[in-house]
Amino acid sequence: MSKNICILFISLLLISVLCNISNSHEVLVSVKLENSNNLENFRNIRFIGKDFALIQEDEDFLALLDIPYTLLGDFRENSLYYLVKAGYDNYHVQELTELGNILYRFSDSVVLEIEPHMERYLITMGLPIALLPKKIKLSSPRSFWMAPDIKTKEEYAADAVLIKEVIDAVSVNEIEQFILDLQENRDLDQPGIAYRSRYSLRVAETDDPSDDACDNAAEYIYNKFKSYGLDVEYDSFPHEVLTQGHYQMRNVVATLPGSGPNSTSIFVITAHYDSVASKSPNWQLEWKTMPAPGANDNASGVAAVLEAARILSQYDFDYTIKFITFSGEELGLHGSKHYTRKASEENKDIVGVLNFDMISYDPDELDIDVITNIKSEWLADAMLATQSKFNIGPLKLHKIINPEMVYSDHAPFWEQGWNAILSIDNSNFDSPEFYPIMHTVDDTIDNLNFNMASSMIRIAVGTLCSLADPEGSEPHPDLAIIKDDLVLSPENPSRGESVRITARIANLGKADARSVPVQVWLMEPISHEPRLIKEDLFDLEVNQSASIQTSVELTEWGNYEVLVKVNPGYYIFETNGRNNVISRSITLGSSSMLLGKMMLYPNPMAPGRDKNLNVTYTLSKNANTRMEIYDSMGNTVYKEYFTLGEPGGKFGPNTDINWDGTNQMGEKVSGGIYFCCIVSTDENGNTSSRSKKLLIIR
Repeated sequence: MSKNICILFISLLLISVLCNISNSHEVLVSVKLENSNNLENFRNIRFIGKDFALIQEDEDFLALLDIPYTLLGDFRENSLYYLVKAGYDNYHVQELTELGNILYRFSDSVVLEIEPHMERYLITMGLPIALLPKKIKLSSPRSFWMAPDIKTKEEYAADAVLIKEVIDAVSVNEIEQFILDLQENRDLDQPGIAYRSRYSLRVAETDDPSDDACDNAAEYIYNKFKSYGLDVEYDSFPHEVLTQGHYQMRNVVATLPGSGPNSTSIFVITAHYDSVASKSPNWQLEWKTMPAPGANDNASGVAAVLEAARILSQYDFDYTIKFITFSGEELGLHGSKHYTRKASEENKDIVGVLNFDMISYDPDELDIDVITNIKSEWLADAMLATQSKFNIGPLKLHKIINPEMVYSDHAPFWEQGWNAILSIDNSNFDSPEFYPIMHTVDDTIDNLNFNMASSMIRIAVGTLCSLADPEGSEPHPDLAIIKDDLVLSPENPSRGESVRITARIANLGKADARSVPVQVWLMEPISHEPRLIKEDLFDLEVNQSASIQTSVELTEWGNYEVLVKVNPGYYIFETNGRNNVISRSITLGSSSMLLGKMMLYPNPMAPGRDKNLNVTYTLSKNANTRMEIYDSMGNTVYKEYFTLGEPGGKFGPNTDINWDGTNQMGEKVSGGIYFCCIVSTDENGNTSSRSKKLLIIR
C-alpha cells in the first residue's frame, strides 16, 4: 500500500510541475556566451552575437537551467521583433523608440519590438533591418560530418588553366549592361516604358495595385538564366504589410546540376534584386511611382550572379551550383528566409553560399569587406586564396569575422546552420566611405566603379568554379577530422593541472597530401580572442592518419574552449571545408570559494578622460559578492553588491563591473590612491577576497 501511495504522490507532483510550466509564460532573455558552454541546453535560440545569445524560453525552464541571464521582456505572440542597424549615435535610436520598444543594444544594432501596424513606418526609415530569427540551428541539417575534399598545390595547378579561363571570361561590358538593364527595368513587352524601380511591393498579384515593376525585373533575370541553358524556376511566397496590402513576391532560382559523386551537394551564389528609395522625400506616399534605381544596391550584386551563370553554365562540375536572386530583402530578408526555410525542410545539402550586396562603390582605395562567422571562415579564405593565386586586382579584400552583421541574404543561411559569406563594399555603415546615396533615387550607374565590380566578380567566379570542382580534375586527398577524435584529458581538471589535448586527422581520399597545417587554439574565460598554443605540418598518404598533441595549464575559473583547425588560411585549396574546425569545451571550477585573477582598467583612472573604471575578476563558483572602494586612510567611499549567480556574483569571469569615480552620495571623489576590494561569500558562508591599488588623477 505504501508503495502505491508513493507512486501516486510522485505522479501528482509531476502533474503539478507540468501544470505550472504550462501556466507560466515565455520571455526573451540575453545570455553571455561565457556563462553557457552548451547552448544546446536551450530549446529556442533566436540569435547568436559575438559574445551573447538571445533566447526565447519558458521562465520556469530557465530557472531549472541555473544559468545567469538578463531579462529583456515577456515574449508577445502578436509583436514583431526586428534587428535594426541603428548606428553608434543616439539619433536613430531615438526615432526607433517612437515606433516600439528597444529591448537590447549591441555594437551598432538594436533589438526592436513593434506592433505589426508600425512595420511599414520602420521600413520607410531606410535603415538596414532583419526580422529576428524565430529559431536558429547550431549546425547544418546534415546528420554526419563530411570530410573536406582537398587539392594539393600540384593538383590545384592542374585545374588552374580552366579556372583562369573562367576568370578571364568575365566581361566589364556584360556587367555594365546587366546593371543598366536592372536600373532602367524596361517593360519586357513595351520597352518604351522604363519603371526605374524594382521595389518588391510593386507586383501583379496584390490587393494594393500599382504596376508589376518588380515582377518585370524577375522576368528579365529568369530570361537571362534560361538563355544560358540553366534549369530555372520562380520561388513564390506571400507577404503582408498590415493595414496596407498583400503581395505575392518571387525569388528566381537557376540550377546547374552537378555531374559527379557530389552532385547532391550544393554551392549557392546569391544577391537580392529588389530596390528601395526610402531615404528620398515622400517615399512613403509615392513609392508606387517613384524611381528606386538601385544600381549599386543591388544591381551590382545581381550582375555578379548573372555573370557567374553566363560563364559557369558552359562547364560541368562535380557539385551542383544554384544561382539565386532574392526579392523582399529590403523589407527584412523575406525572400531568403522563405527559401532557406523550405530548403531546410527538404534537407538540402548546402555546402557554402557566396552572397553579394553592393560591390561597386569606393571613393578612394578599392576594397571590399568579406563578412563571415567562425564556421564559414573557410569560404572567405577560399576567396582570398583565389585572388592571391590568380593575382586578381586592383582590389583589397578584408576578411571580417562578425556574426552580428545579419543585414543581407547570407544571414538566413546562418540561421539554418549553413556556411555563408557576404561581400559588401563597406560593412561599417557609419564610415565616411559608406555609400552615401544608398536607398535614394540617386543610386544610379554613373556613381559606380566598374574596375572594382569586375575585380570582385572575377574573384567570385573563380572561387565558385574552384569550389564546385570542375569535372576531369585530378583526384583529391580527403582530409577528415572528427569531433570524437579530439580528446581532452583529464576532462575535469583541477586548477593548475595540465590538460593533454590530442586530435587525430586522417587522409581518406585517393591522393596523398603534403604539408597539411594543423593548429590548436585555446579560448580562455577572460580573453576575447583565441590563443594559438600549437601548430604543426603533416604529410599524409592515402588512408594514413596522424595526431597533433599538446598540453595546457588552466589557471582561471570558468569555461574554456579548445579549437582545432585544419588548413587555416586555405594554403591547400578545398572544395568543402565544413569540417575544418572542431571544438570542445572544458570547465575549471571548484567546490571551494576562491577568487581568481582580478584586473582594473584603466589604471591610473582619469575621470575627465575615462568614463568608468572597469573591474574584472573570476570566481570558482557562484557567490554573493561585494565591491568596496577605500581611500588611503581606509575609509569606504563606495560599495556595491552582486547577487549569487547574477552578473558580478557568477561562476567564471565577471566583466561587466564598473565604477564611475563617485562616492555613495554621487559626488566625485578626489584624486589620490584608492583600493578596490572584491569579497565573495558562497552559500555555505565561505569567503574569499582580493584587492588592488588604484590611482585616480584629477
